[in-house]
Amino acid sequence: MLKRFKTLGVLLVLAVFFCMIVGNCDDSKPENGPGNTPGDGPGNEPGTASLSLKCNGATISGTELEVAIIAGPLTFTAVNEKNETIDFTLRSSKTVVATVSGKTITLRGVGETDITATARGDSTRSQSFKLKVVPDTQYNITVINGTADKTKASAGETVTLIPGKQAGKEFSDWTVEPAGVEMLTGKTFTMPAFDVTATANFIDWFPAGRKPYFVTTNYGQDASSELLVQWHNHIQFETQTFQIVKYTGDWAGAQSTEVTGTEFMATNTAPSYIGDYDARNVFRQKITGLEPNTLYKFRMGAEERWSEVFEHKTASVSYTDFSFTVVADSQDASEGQTHMKVTLKAADDYDSDNRFFLHCGDVVEQIGAFPDEIVYYTNAANDFNIKKPIITTQGNHDTYDTRGPTTYSDIKGEATIFNNFMTFPDNGSSVESNPKKSQSYYFYYNKVLFVMLNTLVADAQHTPQANWLKGVLEADRAGNKSLYTIVITHKGPFGNHYYESSDIPRVRAAYGKIFSDFNVDIVFHGHDHTYTRSHPIKITGTTTTDTKLTDIDFSPVTNGTIYSIPGATGKKLYGEAVADQNNPLWKNGYVKRTRTEADVDGGVFVNVKVTAEKLTVTAMRTNERTDENLPDTYEVTKKTY
Repeated sequence: MLKRFKTLGVLLVLAVFFCMIVGNCDDSKPENGPGNTPGDGPGNEPGTASLSLKCNGATISGTELEVAIIAGPLTFTAVNEKNETIDFTLRSSKTVVATVSGKTITLRGVGETDITATARGDSTRSQSFKLKVVPDTQYNITVINGTADKTKASAGETVTLIPGKQAGKEFSDWTVEPAGVEMLTGKTFTMPAFDVTATANFIDWFPAGRKPYFVTTNYGQDASSELLVQWHNHIQFETQTFQIVKYTGDWAGAQSTEVTGTEFMATNTAPSYIGDYDARNVFRQKITGLEPNTLYKFRMGAEERWSEVFEHKTASVSYTDFSFTVVADSQDASEGQTHMKVTLKAADDYDSDNRFFLHCGDVVEQIGAFPDEIVYYTNAANDFNIKKPIITTQGNHDTYDTRGPTTYSDIKGEATIFNNFMTFPDNGSSVESNPKKSQSYYFYYNKVLFVMLNTLVADAQHTPQANWLKGVLEADRAGNKSLYTIVITHKGPFGNHYYESSDIPRVRAAYGKIFSDFNVDIVFHGHDHTYTRSHPIKITGTTTTDTKLTDIDFSPVTNGTIYSIPGATGKKLYGEAVADQNNPLWKNGYVKRTRTEADVDGGVFVNVKVTAEKLTVTAMRTNERTDENLPDTYEVTKKTY
């Protein structure tokens, strides 16, 4: 009589699963007991029972083993008649069905193969069985009051649930039956090896206690008098009240404005394919007429539903010293955004008076494929922007859309989600607007011109954005408005890990000569997840797209531009590229550059102190480890334009 081991779905623990299903493996039996003595039962001819084979801990006592194709690697062990572990070899008669590597069998296709285990040094000790690999089994998913991303799934697959809508109610949570199916997040679960029914639960909508959330802030074009605030609230709130008053003032005397929200929602279905975001209203408020060098407090919402109280310090009209912090690539998919928070806190501990953070993009890992990530980022950012803005530019990971639960792609120029979670002055390149506002922009703070350049535009938009950049710098120089110019972007004109790849030559060709022609002081750029600092260099040629990096003077040049990658605040860290060690950038251009992931371990931040005479720049690790590259401190003397 043939004995079978039948598996359903993913075999998490084969030893337990085999015994539960058919009960024909019993590790409580002695190895030389009934069914395991020479000549007792099929496949146990004299000389064969002295090798007893186990698969993932379960004793194989029959002549046939049936597993699903998705079972994964099968690991084998063997013992002799004394229950002592012995060494052996494995052989599979049909490698198209299963292949052998050491003591592990990997399933390759549906079908049958003969598996033979033979003791090393004694061919009389052996055991054989037929391995039958069967197609995957799928189970039904029934959803009440909603839908799922699939109607059938294999055991072990992740299923995403989408609640429907009920008038006057809002979604609460899911009930998944039979009991015991554990939800991974608020809307996903792992498919078990049986049919399930999921029911969306709704509760009556209670406006009381609904406070604004996902608050982001920024300066207007003139940081001495303008403030930008954006927040979300439930779709039932069509208007919100914004209040601002001097920090020592009373809310009764606050400037109050009624703000009308704009509905935002997105789905991972045609035509958007940019992720699932429930309907909500997004509120945007621009405040003007603030007094320079003054501390304010503000809030938004309504009576009994006010947000937390935020602080805002305006810039000065006449020059005063100040400092700011540059970070990049938090790119954390975890709910706590722990790595970014550790880095930003370390930056605040290093300089508690730094006025704002400049973020070089990639605030999340996959903005469309996993919508919760931008929520995690915004919640974490509120721990800091409650006192100071986190000013960011768009990165490629902030540009991803999604084509299903696991596939995503970089759609240049796509900014729907980014625009609805971030805020910035609408003074950028007019053609680079998707939707309704531009991701390139600029602002002045204490006679420093900050330009946030979006290098994730569609290819055709680089030229008009370059013309916009040139116009901003021309107007600044003509009006003698700034002492220094700082540019922040994500993909920059040079790399270390991404050496001459990932659009770097294109970015250099579009903007590099403009930086040099207008004596930009520092260009901070992310994407590379390393730390670098160049000499003050000049891009002198009109064509800089070749991989030889010609038309660039890499030696220290008077009025040259420093290019710096400020490491990364997140857990994704890189080393140098595999490239020519004698390339002119590495050999002559960089003063400092990290070469391994460990060199930027713990997160890096860059503090910039500004005086009328110079910029003092210090790059630090959060873990305070030192080497030849970090900490890095340098100065930039004020230029004469």
